[in-house]
Amino acid sequence: VEEVVVTGSFIAGTPEDAALPVDVIGSKELANRGAPTMVQLIKTIPSSGAVIGENNRFGSGSGAATINLRNLNSAVTGSRTLVLFNGRRLPTSPQAISSVDINLLPTAAIGRVEVLKDGAAATYGSDAIGGVVNFITRTDLDGFELNANYQGISGSPGDYEGSIAYGY
Repeated sequence: VEEVVVTGSFIAGTPEDAALPVDVIGSKELANRGAPTMVQLIKTIPSSGAVIGENNRFGSGSGAATINLRNLNSAVTGSRTLVLFNGRRLPTSPQAISSVDINLLPTAAIGRVEVLKDGAAATYGSDAIGGVVNFITRTDLDGFELNANYQGISGSPGDYEGSIAYGY
């Protein structure tokens, strides 16, 4: 055989060596962005469409947050964007209308986010038509880390967030 063509692969490697372009948002970039919530981060991805999140405009009203790559509508029966946690599928949440609720991910534990904006149905199946988002946990933590965030909003008590992380 002179030529081998791979259309989809689970062979481990770095995202930079992948056949399809994978955007990697690392811990330094997350820190430079002010440690955004997962919803704020997803909303900054250029290929991300409208998401259930802060204003729940799709009628969920449950506080769930979803990912909607390529505007293929994550809020309708079945998700078009595959969400992974350390390379493994996450279950759908009944609160997120048959999609993954990214509010359940521990923000303090996320070290990087890999986004495959192209369809990956050949590799992952039909739930990856819009693309794949893989949340990777941190491996650089040695000890305790405490974080607190406050966002002031005029006319409201604001948004508070706190986290504690421990690693060795």
